[in-house]
Amino acid sequence: MTEAHPFRLSLDPDQPRILIEVARSTLLTDESDPLRITLGSTLPSLPAPLYFLLNGDIWRLDDTGAISLTDTLEAETSLTVSPDGTQLAFCRNQDPGGDLAEQERLVPSKLWLMNSDGSNPRLLADVGINCADPVFSPDGEQVAFSVDEFGVLPAQRSIWTVQLNLPTPTPVIADAGIGGNPTPPPEAEPDAEPDATPVPEGEAPPEPESEGQAEPDAETAPTPTSEPAFNPFQRVAGDSEWSRAAPQWLDNETLIYVANAPDGRSTLLIRATTNTTDTGERDVGAEVLANNRYTAFGAPQVAPDGRTIAVEATRLDRTGTELVLLDASGNEQDVLGGDFWTRFAGWGFDGSFAYLTATCESTLAHEYSLHQRQANGTDRVLAAGITLGAIGDTAVFREGVAYSTSDLAQAGARGPANVAAQGQTSVWFWHVDDEQRGALFTAGRRVSGLTR
Repeated sequence: MTEAHPFRLSLDPDQPRILIEVARSTLLTDESDPLRITLGSTLPSLPAPLYFLLNGDIWRLDDTGAISLTDTLEAETSLTVSPDGTQLAFCRNQDPGGDLAEQERLVPSKLWLMNSDGSNPRLLADVGINCADPVFSPDGEQVAFSVDEFGVLPAQRSIWTVQLNLPTPTPVIADAGIGGNPTPPPEAEPDAEPDATPVPEGEAPPEPESEGQAEPDAETAPTPTSEPAFNPFQRVAGDSEWSRAAPQWLDNETLIYVANAPDGRSTLLIRATTNTTDTGERDVGAEVLANNRYTAFGAPQVAPDGRTIAVEATRLDRTGTELVLLDASGNEQDVLGGDFWTRFAGWGFDGSFAYLTATCESTLAHEYSLHQRQANGTDRVLAAGITLGAIGDTAVFREGVAYSTSDLAQAGARGPANVAAQGQTSVWFWHVDDEQRGALFTAGRRVSGLTR
């Protein structure tokens, strides 16, 4: 069968077997998938530009259309937008044409910065083997990112930051994995002293001219000094068996990130970036895991005001995930879920957020509901339906939600963002209050990394 059909399971009363009764026709129609139905007579207007990855390039989508910002032989694999929308930080590798999912963490790459219109691209950081997960600090003056320092499997990633507020930002190559301290530029060799005047053979060397030349007073002589060059790089956490990734800023001086051990253990760690001389990581995931509800965490997602953290947690007693809400100190506040899969879909500027659910563990159809949860806890179902395709990345605005849909999903259970690489993908925007929804861009391959 190529379509989802209703079915019923029952036990045969006469023989030890299970009976499966399948309907002759499917109940699914185009109206079954409201997220792919156009609303309104005109396309909705985007409140701000969207950015995404397509065919190894960064694209910008606004009301004038879509344009590629990085039409180069290199491939971009990760992307983040500054809080004021003027800059993009991204990871760029040197292996064009490969699988982007593999390139993101296995292929050598470096951290780059450019203006949001694609102008002035410049290398920002060359640390370790490759970079991933870049994210701007709330004030836009730092970028945190994860680094694979050794290039071995299983990967042991560490968390780094780089300052942007320099008069002339200059990339520094860091010796990751060897103490973690960036290598300063080599000091210039001092100019050589001029050779002394050669003395002819048989003649005595001239006496030194000391008369009238007083030696400098040691107490008053100036001592040459040089200010150490400002080091924009800092390894925030690393040097252990735990692999750290997906950093998020709680404020301009504090990060939260996920950590995974080779034996499958998982937790969430918080650390201040201004004091890394000790073991200042706080394990806030251990208490959430202590009641044996979950086995692992996904990437944490911090609200714009830094007061709430949303993170997907994998269940221990059955398959699927729940969405756990924590305060800025890591204390559990609420849990959303109950169905097979609950996926975070993005924060709004006002503290609201969207999330997407999958009702059951189906490998053929995704029965979903898209929710909007206000900062006061009010929950509203925006849409509910069934799709045979896949729902990809999402981005939330005050006015509505942007999302991608695809005709083709990866093999496996529906619920996670599992758009197949070869699937035709459309980027939609739904202006909820104006009841306008439409596809603003369509590509023949997967669109990923959708962000605003």
